[in-house]
Amino acid sequence: MLGFSLDLRAHFARRGRDTQTTATIWRCERDDGTVIACSDHDAPIAFDGDTYQSEAGYIRSDIVTSAALNVDNGEVRGFMRSPSLTEADLRAGLWDYSQIKIMTVNYMDLTQGAYEMRNGTLGQVACEGHQFTAELRGMADRYKNTVGRVLTPGCKWRLGDANCTVALGPLTVTGTVDGVSADGFMIYDAARAEAGPGAGVAITGITQANPGVVTTASPLALPAGTPIAIAGVVGMTQANTVTVINNPSGSTFDLSVDTTTFPAYSSGGTVTELGADSGYFDYGLFRFTDGLNAGLAREVAVYVPGQMQLTLPFPYAIVAGDAYELIAGCNKMRPTCRDRYANLDNFGGFPDLPGLDKLMEFGRG
Repeated sequence: MLGFSLDLRAHFARRGRDTQTTATIWRCERDDGTVIACSDHDAPIAFDGDTYQSEAGYIRSDIVTSAALNVDNGEVRGFMRSPSLTEADLRAGLWDYSQIKIMTVNYMDLTQGAYEMRNGTLGQVACEGHQFTAELRGMADRYKNTVGRVLTPGCKWRLGDANCTVALGPLTVTGTVDGVSADGFMIYDAARAEAGPGAGVAITGITQANPGVVTTASPLALPAGTPIAIAGVVGMTQANTVTVINNPSGSTFDLSVDTTTFPAYSSGGTVTELGADSGYFDYGLFRFTDGLNAGLAREVAVYVPGQMQLTLPFPYAIVAGDAYELIAGCNKMRPTCRDRYANLDNFGGFPDLPGLDKLMEFGRG
């Protein structure tokens, strides 16, 4: 064992847990300088300028280091007790890629220094209730990074970046939200009237039942399981979402959700088939410019006029009137690059490259 004091090494050499007085401490620092310092000891530990708070709910996984180049990752679990560590901040990504250090010290004699067990970054974070699980990525994790360019059928560039070169100014709109769905995945703004998928079919009613049944002005002629977007419903606004058709029969289909607790349907609404023509903002970027989520962005999964379905909800509360900017999207396919953006010269994909099935063919002349 190298890299720590002889005194601490001698302490580790003692036989039996009853003769060792060691504790594990970990220090995590965000890019903005916010620091969390915790330990698995039953009392705070003041070490090297930081006070490591006692966290009874803090658990680390085993850490194994080998001479091979495989990635020696671990994880840490604990309860979000510190004011600096909240579920909203974790989901907002404020702690992503933070610098983290895990050490072992002799809490009875801190002058012996520390044994550094892991030094790396914080990776994926999962939240459940008031507990978090954080992936610890060691320095060997960097060997997993791809060096060079991977050839794919779709474009590798991000719309508007230095390789793409498309100007985002004309593709960016601004507005204020009318509201948000209960789960946070759907943003509503009736002023958004840019092109969406093909024309929808008008809704004439939605029942308060289990499951709720939607009636349309004319038969949809779509099979069960077809992805659809419901938008513009007044009254039962919870029905404005992306879903699939269930049990179609003539001009009706059900939502496969219990709508008995929803407000009564009032008027309006359309059903639009998805998967054919994409909406103007599909794969685009939705970014708040004020409110609690100011500066945070999410990708748009599905856009239809008046509403945007996000890939992930925003971490903080959204209120009507919050201002945003919305950038058009790109599905990374050659026809879109050519027809929508007239940018084929900078297309970064290789759709004509033979696939593995072609490369593995044999027995043909």
